[in-house]
Amino acid sequence: MPNATNSDKRSDWAEDLSDLGPDTQIYEGEASRAALAELLGGHPAADGHDVTRRLRGRPSLSPSAGRGTSSRQLHVRIGEPLSSLVDLHIDSSAIRNESELVRLALSEYFDRHHASA
Repeated sequence: MPNATNSDKRSDWAEDLSDLGPDTQIYEGEASRAALAELLGGHPAADGHDVTRRLRGRPSLSPSAGRGTSSRQLHVRIGEPLSSLVDLHIDSSAIRNESELVRLALSEYFDRHHASA
């Protein structure tokens, strides 16, 4: 007989996930663990919150990367003149945010300087 306390904990955790619809079913067992491992790219999850974080996180920017794989982050400090130009360009173009602008700028730079990806 299943442990009611553990069942309640799983139910409470599942109900906190807003992405799960009313028809979502959560199963226990080896098949579920195998499916979850595949979704997480073969890297084990520490707990339910780790599963949630990894499946809900931003998708990798690398097309070949599996779920649960993070894209590299690049932190850059810029002065006021460049900051103003960044804001002006984003406001007047189809570029959505600073990250997209930096990715585009780096791609154009490497295209012009014949660097291989």
